[in-house]
Amino acid sequence: MKSKFKYLFLFVLLTTICMAFVLWLIYHHGKPADITADFGDRTSTITIPPDFFGTGGVGSTVSSQTGIDNMTNVRLLGNRIWINVNTIFPTGDVNAPSWSAWDNQLKRGTQNGLDPLITVWGTPAPTLGVQACSMPTDVNKWAKLAAAAIKHTDAIKPGLWYELWNEPDTGSLCNSTNYLNDYLRLYGALGPLFRAASPTGKFGGPALASSANTTSWIGALTTNASTAPYVEFTSLHIYITGSWLLPNMTWQQAYDTTQNPTAGLAYYYRLFEQTTHKGTQPNAATTPTVISEYNTNYVYSPNNVQNDAIYGPLWNTVAVADFLNNGPQGSVPPAKIIHFMSGDSKGYFCLEGVANGDLKACKQPTDGQPYNAVYVPYPTLLAYQLFCDPTYLNMENGFSVVNPPAAPNSLLTTAFYTAKANSVVIINPTATAVSGLRVKLSHLGIHPTYGDQSVLSNGTLVKSDLKVSSGNSVTLTTDVPAYSTVALTVGQS
Repeated sequence: MKSKFKYLFLFVLLTTICMAFVLWLIYHHGKPADITADFGDRTSTITIPPDFFGTGGVGSTVSSQTGIDNMTNVRLLGNRIWINVNTIFPTGDVNAPSWSAWDNQLKRGTQNGLDPLITVWGTPAPTLGVQACSMPTDVNKWAKLAAAAIKHTDAIKPGLWYELWNEPDTGSLCNSTNYLNDYLRLYGALGPLFRAASPTGKFGGPALASSANTTSWIGALTTNASTAPYVEFTSLHIYITGSWLLPNMTWQQAYDTTQNPTAGLAYYYRLFEQTTHKGTQPNAATTPTVISEYNTNYVYSPNNVQNDAIYGPLWNTVAVADFLNNGPQGSVPPAKIIHFMSGDSKGYFCLEGVANGDLKACKQPTDGQPYNAVYVPYPTLLAYQLFCDPTYLNMENGFSVVNPPAAPNSLLTTAFYTAKANSVVIINPTATAVSGLRVKLSHLGIHPTYGDQSVLSNGTLVKSDLKVSSGNSVTLTTDVPAYSTVALTVGQS
């Protein structure tokens, strides 16, 4: 009798173990992945060139070596600096230049691989205008001065991109009677002189301040007979929020505005890109577009998102995903995106600043921008360290974008591959952590020999190794903390 119960007990026990094992197999191996990133065996036609990522003022506003090193150490090599025609030719005489200050700035702004976009502006006063931002009284004379400055620069650093003026749709083109018409006159005067000044460079603009002016300004620049032949790229500034959300802007307000389908970051970029490609300029369908400034808010005032240790990096990874994901949605991604900025002399816009400073105020050196000031990275720089530093994703060398995989739980995603690795980036913009997320990377086009996970959360960036199989498809499991960005990478050594 005891023997029968013993065998029955063993039978029930073994059956229970087997059923549990089968259920485990079904759950872990039969359950579809929560996210599937399809890399199409590396056949994407959406390619992003090197130096896609950038920031402003490296070597100019931030002129100390530690400040420059903070950017180049993480291989954030895109840059935006200004060539001031008014300071190079203070008397308005093309035969009496003053090159010293510009040459030193250019040397700083191109060191260690920095590749700047040069913003050309500045009117010699009082010979051609009442102040530096004035519309020149003689556009042809001004154009000759600007062309001479570009030619000199090209002899030192050939092949750069030159952007005419900064935010000419505002008071930044001052003493103008009609901003748009006057800008077209400026562009039409400098355009014919540009190629002789920089045989391998690119000429473009207008660095619009307001996305609302896209249709009128980009439409005119790319179709006007005096300007369209010389448009080699277009440029725009995008600031999603403004004074109406200050001083107490919340993360949710900033995020909701950024993702607004009819007034958000992707919406305004698509309008800009599509308007550019409808023009009559040479190679209109493939004319590069540049976001030469972007950030959460344009006001020189603290806000609760822009430089916050949690929300600052998070918003910037959201912005990068939005720009990249425009490609699979029918628009060509930008050729360059330039975060505003590395460090701003007025404060409030920065990726770095003085140690122990107020992060929300972007504290700068108290005596201006001394060349020996010691800068330290601020948390938002971690977003660009993730994307640019070869330690992580190494996107700075160029990459190809694939369709962003659908994701649950309000997560955002973007996916891409580089020469040796495939990556999917998962962004959690919510206060709720996601555990045990299963992510499938399929049609890799390579047989991976390594895998890693990078987690940007709570002001820290941590990388860890993952075990992967060597097939053309890999499924990984990860946790995505609240308000975080997680990048999963598989690659070939």
